[in-house]
Order: sequence, then C-alpha cells, then structure tokens
Amino acid sequence: MRLSIKEVVKTLFEALLLVIVVMYVFLQSVRASAIATSAIVISITGTFAGMLVLGFSLNLLTLFGLVLAIGLVVDDAIVVIENATRNIEEGGHDPQEAVHKAMAEVTGPVVATVLVLAAVFVPAAFISGPTGQLYKQFAFTIAVSVAISGFVALTVTPAMAALFLKPGRPIQRGPFAWFNAGFKKLEKAYGKTIGYGIKGWLAGIIVFAGIIYVAVDLFRVLPTSFVPNEDQGYVLTIFALPDAASLDRSQEMAEQLDKIFADDPAVLYRISIAGYSLVDSQYRNNYGTMWVQLKPFEQRTTPELSAVAVIKRFMAKSADIEKAFTLTINPPAIPGLGTQAGFDFWLMSTGDQTPAELQDITTKFMAAAKKRPELAGLSTGYRATGQQLKLNVDRDKALLLGVPLGDLYFTIQSLFGSATVSQYTELNRV
Repeated sequence: MRLSIKEVVKTLFEALLLVIVVMYVFLQSVRASAIATSAIVISITGTFAGMLVLGFSLNLLTLFGLVLAIGLVVDDAIVVIENATRNIEEGGHDPQEAVHKAMAEVTGPVVATVLVLAAVFVPAAFISGPTGQLYKQFAFTIAVSVAISGFVALTVTPAMAALFLKPGRPIQRGPFAWFNAGFKKLEKAYGKTIGYGIKGWLAGIIVFAGIIYVAVDLFRVLPTSFVPNEDQGYVLTIFALPDAASLDRSQEMAEQLDKIFADDPAVLYRISIAGYSLVDSQYRNNYGTMWVQLKPFEQRTTPELSAVAVIKRFMAKSADIEKAFTLTINPPAIPGLGTQAGFDFWLMSTGDQTPAELQDITTKFMAAAKKRPELAGLSTGYRATGQQLKLNVDRDKALLLGVPLGDLYFTIQSLFGSATVSQYTELNRV
C-alpha cells in the first residue's frame, strides 16, 4: 500500500509538471503560465482543506482524484487568461480593460463548466454499498477541486491577470513560431473536417453509431471485477487436515509447506500458525495459516517472480500432498474487505435440514460451481462431521459468584472463536 501511494504521489508531481509545460507551450508566456500555475496550487491546497472537512484521508482513491483534478482545475483559469490575452493583442486594450471584457464573456461558461463537472462526479458518490464507498472519496475529491478552481477563476485569476499580463509582440521565429504555424494548419484542417461533417451528416451519424456499437461490445467482452487483484507483496496459504487431526499433525504440515516456499526465489520469509483458520477466523486443530512475505518489488521485476507466479508454483508442488487440502491466495486488494481476494458465498438452511443434509447440498453446489470456467480456487469450510461442543451456562451460579454474563460469554467467544481488541467500529468505519 505504501509503495502504491508513493507511485501515485510521483505521478501527481509528474502530472503537475506536464500540465505546466503544456500551458507554457500554448500560452507562450511566463507570466500567463505562472498565473495558471497559481490557480492549480490554490485549488489543490483548497482541496486538501475540503478533504479534512469531509473526513477523508490521503489514500489511493483521493490521490487518484487529485491526479485527475490537476488537469481539470487549470481549465477555467486558462479560459480567462487566453481570453484576456486575446483582448490585449487583438483589441488593443490595456490589461485591466481586457480582463474586464474577458470576464463579461466567459463568466457564464466558467460557471456552467463547474456545474457540469459537478453533475458528472457528485452522483457517483451516492452509490450504495462498498462500491459507493470507493467512488465517494474519489468523486468528492474531484468535485471539491473543480468547485474551488471555478471560484479561483472568477476571483484570483482575473486580479492576477490584470496586474501581471503585458502586451506582447507576435513571435516571428524559433520553435514557438514553428509550433504556431503547425497549429494554425491543424486548426484549418479541423475546421474543414467539421464543415464536411455538417454537409455529410448522415455519414457522421453512421460513424457515431459505429463508435457506440464498439464501446458496448467492448463493455460486454472485457472482464469485470469488483476490485482487480494486485500483487500486494505477500500471499496467504491455508491448509486443512481431516477433522480429527491433532495440532501436532497441523504443525508438521506447516513445516512441510514451509520447505516448499523456502526454495522459491521470490519469497523473503514465512510465518505459519498451526491451529488457526483464516477462512472463518476460528481456532481449529486441523487447520493452519501461513503468511508468505515476498521480496521487495524492485527485486521482483520479472513475471516469474510475481505473486501470481508464486501461487502457481506452490499449487503445482503441493498437488501431490494427500494428507491435507492446501490453497494459496492473494490477499484482498482493499485491506479490510474480507481476508482474501475474490468473494464469499453463504448457504443458509431455512428449514429443518440436518447438518448432514446441508453438507450434501453444499457438496453439490460446489460441484456445480467448479464447472463454470470463470470460477477458480473454490473451497468451503463447512464440515458436518466436525466436532461440536455444547456449553450449558449456569446463570444463577454465575450471578451468585458476581460474574457478569456479558463477560462470561465474551471469554467463551475469545477462547473458542476470536475477539477484536485493538479496533472498534464507529459510524460504519473500523
């Protein structure tokens, strides 16, 4: 996660530098470029303040929003600067008059641009479920930055343009002259193309319909996923022995699997816990879990050293193990959303089915699911033959001894199940 954020921060500065270079190439004025750059800095700084008010943190979603916002927040300022420059060069006005006239012409379009962009991103923040939570921070980050950029374009940018813009002479030679000549040709060609499109409107509609068809077909063909699986820098291994297996046998199996990972060139170190099931976070003698830390990303530059390759090699070497069921998986792409990549499916008995009957239904369901080509790595932790322990709590005696029932049940849960002691839930956030 830290490496991902580091790369996004790097991209953030690269995008800022690229936007400044592009502005200078087209505006061809250090003063105008500086005014537009100041609009970016003010808008992004204001976005950080908005994120603080909304309770957002610096994460991949908000940073991605900032990367996209850098190209959006400067648009309104450029419109004001270019129109003021045009009034200075073509109309012969002084900077104050040119800016006043420019604002009379572009105030409406700037406001409309802000409202349109807000109408695009804000509704995405109200999508329900986990998907909505993912879009919420991304959408609001962009919406806040665009709103601030519109305010800056209507207040700060005109004031700076009136103070710093100066009349300039047309560039007659050098790289900028060549660029302007080429851009003029491109502008004329674009105008002719638009003219042909207006005359041949039927062909334009056909081309547009073809683009829509290709987009719909690609949307249907391309694979979909809630969150794409990524190399997180470590993998998880789960193994399960028969229900009556002892903890010593689970420890022996963990050592056997550890030797497989020890020979893998991409593995840095391993941690195993015998008697713990990652699937349902329960303590079971016949289960075990391994955390396999991979080497740093800069040391794993080839596909053979990726997490997917490590999983494939382990599954191939562990296929001959008959004493236990083994499964190696990628961790979830978003920490906190489950314990593994993929999805969970629950079967619930709504009648008077026995555990054996539910086991039979689960087995048939798994067999049918494994026939589907888009599903892989299916497993279930349900065992009708598993040992069960029934506790009868003497409530009267507990009260007589001064033991609160809540503490009693919490202790039982911690002993046979699990308990979270370092985190708490508040306002649907962990």
